[in-house]
Amino acid sequence: GIEVPVVLAGLAELSSGRGSATDWLAAAVEELEGSEMHSETDLFLTATLAARSGDQRLAADLFGRVAACPLKLDDVDLGWGLRTRSHFEQAKAYASLGDPAAREAFARAAALWADPEPSLEASARLAREGVTTMP
Repeated sequence: GIEVPVVLAGLAELSSGRGSATDWLAAAVEELEGSEMHSETDLFLTATLAARSGDQRLAADLFGRVAACPLKLDDVDLGWGLRTRSHFEQAKAYASLGDPAAREAFARAAALWADPEPSLEASARLAREGVTTMP
């Protein structure tokens, strides 16, 4: 059969209301850190699981690692959306900790979403608000 990554199993359990994020987080981090090659998507999903489990410091760290990943193929930036979303999610994690780094992360997301498509308007507005309301 197909082996489902722990992080996906954990997120599926959470979405169905059958599990706790903390039940899955340690195994997901172990799987992520134990692999020689992991994708930006793996980092993003594990960061999401960390945020949902309440480990905002780990979430901020993992979202920051996504944002630092080079995802270019020739002149095409394949990871633009994932990286931008990572800045925003990292900012939310920092904000929940009261960490001043939230303002800078919100500013990065707001700059990247300066002219957002309609589906991103609400997130772009929240990023702009984060820049002005964070210390």
